[in-house]
Amino acid sequence: MKTVDCIVIGAGPAGTFCATTLASHGMRCVALEKRNPMAGKVCGGGISRYGVRVLEKAGFPIDQLLQNGVKIERDVRIRDGQATAHTHWEEEPFEASFAVGIRRDILENLFLQYAIRHGVAVRLGCQVSRIERNNSLFLVDDYCAPNVVLACGAVNGLTPCKKLPAGISVVCKSEQGPAHSFVFDYSKPYDGGYAWIFHVGQNLWNAGVWSRNPGVNLKALFQHHERTCLRKYLGGNVVYAQSPRGALIGAGGKMPCHETGMYFCGDTARAASISNGEGIPQAVLSGIQTAKNILADGRNC
Repeated sequence: MKTVDCIVIGAGPAGTFCATTLASHGMRCVALEKRNPMAGKVCGGGISRYGVRVLEKAGFPIDQLLQNGVKIERDVRIRDGQATAHTHWEEEPFEASFAVGIRRDILENLFLQYAIRHGVAVRLGCQVSRIERNNSLFLVDDYCAPNVVLACGAVNGLTPCKKLPAGISVVCKSEQGPAHSFVFDYSKPYDGGYAWIFHVGQNLWNAGVWSRNPGVNLKALFQHHERTCLRKYLGGNVVYAQSPRGALIGAGGKMPCHETGMYFCGDTARAASISNGEGIPQAVLSGIQTAKNILADGRNC
């Protein structure tokens, strides 16, 4: 049994930034991630101007995002069939002057390497099904620690996941599309949500729909998006580079911020925005705040 100061379950955005913050303050931290390699997720590759600013303030090198993704310099907003474009964004205190589109698997691997460079031990392919407690220590896999962080998404087998908003995302391949742009469709069929398309790489576009209404027929909304927005902006010869995938979004639910020695962050803590479904900056901030809580509570080996 290996003893560390903190075990983080999940190496997504919340888990990696929580672990990185702890390691930067001298704590021995291991992140356990069930995926190996870090692939499969489709949602969450659009980093808003607010998200870019959050990552910048967290110390993440923004040039890595731009080297591996697409600089987004305008957005197109559709309401009731009418599209308006917004360009030449000005830099504001809480927002950068640009956004970034990037494939989610690339983004998560960048975050993972960032954590490793800061001294976080990472174990991929580690499926956690049970957390045990022995006096003041948590026992997870072959590690024990006085602190454990659940940063393992909205659906994890360890916490409840009823009545959460959801979305469907896909990565499309097309030789045409709205370059360096976000496209948001707020038309009536998406009442309580919206549809989107954004540029993530050469001839690659992330597209999808989300709704804060748990009872909505997402498949029907996505099919409507395919018939309208995707056909209009990407043309008729769209190929899926990553097939449509549905996902619950950790937003709007009520979860404890933390209890003695056990902490929740990211989608596990329902940190995503209930107003627009955005999750990356909220996950990063949640991970950093959770690390601060652990440091303030002062439990280490």
